[in-house]
Amino acid sequence: MNDRLYAVEYAVRRRTAPGWQIPTRTIGNREVVLVLSGALSVQIEQACMRAEPGTLLCFMPGIPHSLRTDDRDPAVFCAVHFSTEPDWLPLPAVIRLRGRTAAAYLEQTVQLWNRGTFPEDWEANIAFTRFAVSVLREYEAARTSTDAARIAPALGYLADHPGQPVTLEELCTLCRMKKSALTACFCRVTGMPPVRYALECRLQYAREILCGESGLTVEQAAYRSGFSDVFYFSKQFRRRFGMPPGRFRDEV
Repeated sequence: MNDRLYAVEYAVRRRTAPGWQIPTRTIGNREVVLVLSGALSVQIEQACMRAEPGTLLCFMPGIPHSLRTDDRDPAVFCAVHFSTEPDWLPLPAVIRLRGRTAAAYLEQTVQLWNRGTFPEDWEANIAFTRFAVSVLREYEAARTSTDAARIAPALGYLADHPGQPVTLEELCTLCRMKKSALTACFCRVTGMPPVRYALECRLQYAREILCGESGLTVEQAAYRSGFSDVFYFSKQFRRRFGMPPGRFRDEV
C-alpha cells in the first residue's frame, strides 16, 4: 500500500426514506458504498442484486449503476467518493464484509471529512487508507475459503489462459458444478459472475500487454486477449479503465 495515495472527495452517512433512489448513472471518480442496516436494490451494468448489511459496493468510473432503498426496510449506508494514484482498491464490484473493523474505519472517514477543517481532512484520508487495508486483508482471506477451493480449477484455468475466451459450460465442467452453484460461488469469492470474471481477466491481460509491448496495435491487443470484435473490445476496455485502449497505450 506504500505507493497508494487516497484522496477523499466526498463522504456521507445517509439514512434513506421509502422511495429514495439514485437513477442509473456513471461517475468520473471512484466510490465505495457500505450498507450498515436495511437493504438496497442495486444494478451494476446488467446485473441486479440485493445489498444487505455488510455488503460493500465498489463503483468504477464509467460503469452504469443505480441504487434504490428497500421501502419496507430502508437502508442506512456510508458512501465515499475518492481519487487515487496510481491505482485504486483492487476489489470486485460487490463483496461481503464479515467483521466490523472496515466499517468502523469507513464511518470514521465520513465523520472526519464532514468536519471540513484542517487537519481532519488529512485524518480522513488516513482513516480511508486504513479502511482499504482492512478490506483487502478480509477479501484475501475470503479467497482461501471453501468456496474458493471449489472453484479453484476455474480460477487456475483463467489465470493460466488469460487471453482465451471461455464459456460458462466449460467452467462448470472444470469444477464439476452446476451453473447455479458455480455462479453463487464465484459471486461470493470474486464479487462477480464467472463470465464477468473471465472478461475481467482478459481485460487485465490486454492492459498488461499494452503496457509491456511497444508498437502493439489495438487490433493485435484485442485478438491476443481473446476478442474477435475490436469495437466490442474497445468498448469494454474503456468501461473498465476509463479510456480507449489506443489512448491508454499512448499514455503509458
